[in-house]
Amino acid sequence: VFDRDPEPAMEHLVGPTGVGPSSWTSALMDMELNRAGGRFSLELWRFYESFQEPISLRTGTFSSQARRSSVRRQDLRVTLSGHYRLREVPALALSGFIEDGLNQVFALETGITVSDRPTWWSEDGRYFIYYAQDYQHWKVNGLRSAGGDGISSVRPGRRRAGCGFARSSPVKASAPPMDFAALFEAGGWFEVDDDEWVSVKPSLLSKT
Repeated sequence: VFDRDPEPAMEHLVGPTGVGPSSWTSALMDMELNRAGGRFSLELWRFYESFQEPISLRTGTFSSQARRSSVRRQDLRVTLSGHYRLREVPALALSGFIEDGLNQVFALETGITVSDRPTWWSEDGRYFIYYAQDYQHWKVNGLRSAGGDGISSVRPGRRRAGCGFARSSPVKASAPPMDFAALFEAGGWFEVDDDEWVSVKPSLLSKT
């Protein structure tokens, strides 16, 4: 008699939730809970509803006859599935900034680079830290849904390259790509306040 492997525990997540707007009406995710990772399935749903009223050919205005108006409904469903892996990565906890969205944990993401250096991404996935090559320091920016410029717009040569909510102390030109010393120098940080760079002394905690 062979013992069957126990079924992996599943976690069921429902959204949207958290801060910021979402372009999806609902989101459902099922995830296997294993120490090394597992399978996931994500279902996204978007619902549209619009009303159309005919325009009078004689007056060029909308008709007031409600019985002639029509309702259009349309929905879009997308299902994504695959596997995910869990691994330990260096992280940096920020606090003390004026922009509240910056006060959270940022994890290193070596798979997304700017100026040949890895980026750091916030827990909610809406803010990121990238290396601004022309200015030689780290900048904190965000996705457009968070009021930022987006990762594509800050790459070298793009119209928002070097922009952000906050910046670190200067990075030595000879520093290797994996040198993050400037990120942990609390006395070298500046943040935008009323369109001016002001010195701030945030609390920085390494979670590596």
